[in-house]
Amino acid sequence: MNSASITFCPSCGESVERAEIFDAHAEGFRCQNGHYLHNLRSGVYTSETMGSYLNLTSGKESPKDILKEWLTNARLRDHLNDNLAGILRFLLDHENGKAETKEPLKYTYCPSCGEKLGDVTPEEELYETVLKCKNSHTFLSRGGMHAPGSEERFSFDYDERYFRMSYLSWMENKHLANYFPHELRKALNSYRNSPICDCLGEGKGRDEIK
Repeated sequence: MNSASITFCPSCGESVERAEIFDAHAEGFRCQNGHYLHNLRSGVYTSETMGSYLNLTSGKESPKDILKEWLTNARLRDHLNDNLAGILRFLLDHENGKAETKEPLKYTYCPSCGEKLGDVTPEEELYETVLKCKNSHTFLSRGGMHAPGSEERFSFDYDERYFRMSYLSWMENKHLANYFPHELRKALNSYRNSPICDCLGEGKGRDEIK
């Protein structure tokens, strides 16, 4: 899928326009009903250089500036796991007053023409859902959308529930340590005592993650 084919919102079918996004690897979009989406343009190098980038630093001091630098500086973003990047974007967007959805949005309309999508997944397909509109635009869906043969994945921005789950996973799951730059871990940990993390539903009395 390329950006020219992202014309309509997959959730409501309304037209979309470009929107600012803190991510050197993504294009941002917003529909008339306020649904935000992004298109990741390239992959990251974490699988090839796992652990070698953990001591990289942004040269910034405040947690907000550190998060923004890791997202917008290609030298750093190239080594940032995409799931972790989504957490950083959510926090920055929240601080900037962008409204988030409470629950995941569904892929109901064709992003190319705005027509309703139908599930045409073959019985033998167990990995991805195959969606097709009456104009024969076809997309594969599993945690996002992409056209067959395309490496670019089109997704809705994080909803609060997914952010909460992902944030806690990165902060507490030791298996993710080899993908979690030390500077970012410290910066994200500082948000636990910030009003922005009220949406986590954790409570401020929780012990701080070391």
